[in-house]
Amino acid sequence: PMEGILQTFLKPIYATKSKNKSAAVYNDDVIEEINTVKEQLRNVQNRFDLYTDFDLTESCIYEMEALEARYRYLIKKAKNQNVNHLQFETLIQN
Repeated sequence: PMEGILQTFLKPIYATKSKNKSAAVYNDDVIEEINTVKEQLRNVQNRFDLYTDFDLTESCIYEMEALEARYRYLIKKAKNQNVNHLQFETLIQN
């Protein structure tokens, strides 16, 4: 409920920003999301290495597959948004 009110209030404010600044913010959001997915992948891989129970190991495998699919999607999205070359290289290195 409160989120809807805030979004309704802030939407006109964000709409007044210039297109270039808006695109930069949007690119930053994609970069932040990619970094979040990479961190989640590292966490799942660490859990996978520690688990000995078959069911927990299997759940990690499914979670890794889902995160890897999300990562591929976000990389494509970043490419389509023409994310800065240096930013993009930093994203895919780790």
